[in-house]
Amino acid sequence: MADVNQYGFSYEEIVIALIKQLDINEGLWTLNINFRFEAKNIRKDSESTKVSPGFIGMLDRIGLIRATKNTPGLTVDAAKVNPKLTRGPRAKVN
Repeated sequence: MADVNQYGFSYEEIVIALIKQLDINEGLWTLNINFRFEAKNIRKDSESTKVSPGFIGMLDRIGLIRATKNTPGLTVDAAKVNPKLTRGPRAKVN
């Protein structure tokens, strides 16, 4: 078997995995990604003495946020992908 060095996930697969990890059973959820940007004077290369205005962008956090409406491709219904399991009082567990 070949060694796997990389996995890729769609937007919805990430939301579904987080819903299951957090055991969320209801509501519409979407991915929330926060970026942080800072303005800086940046040298074009390490040998240059001149600077130019620029910015640096950073990924700050990734999480879930409850959605108020269903937007196909962006929202996931937790009740469908991670339904709450219910058993009757006499159900046998194997």
